[in-house]
Amino acid sequence: MSERAVGALGSQDGEPEEEEDLGEDDPQGHPEDDPSEDDEDDDDDDDEDDEDGNRVAGGTPLAVLDYVVRSIVDEPESVFIEVDQRRGRTELTVSVAQSDTGKVIGRRGHVIQAIRTLVRAAGARDGVDVSVEIAD
Repeated sequence: MSERAVGALGSQDGEPEEEEDLGEDDPQGHPEDDPSEDDEDDDDDDDEDDEDGNRVAGGTPLAVLDYVVRSIVDEPESVFIEVDQRRGRTELTVSVAQSDTGKVIGRRGHVIQAIRTLVRAAGARDGVDVSVEIAD
């Protein structure tokens, strides 16, 4: 549908108002070429390339791990995550307060296994191979 303004109620004498042409289409319905509307944002494309250089490998998995662990523990301010990159793999080592270690591990290791699965999935989304360990 072309962009034209149409009076909703018509004129006061009961007859519908005529359509007002906003000049955006030529008579055949094709958009008019306006040389002033050329791509003025060409230099924005260069900024996208710069952002890739500032990314932290494993940024999403790190954020997921941080959020989940801080949500589980009683002392979230004591959570510390160390990032170590070796041979194309990112290893995230979690340190928590001693009283919170059991909560992060869970019975029979079920909680830490679930955390590892979530973090690996977040890493796969970014194309990063990630592992999660708990500091002693």
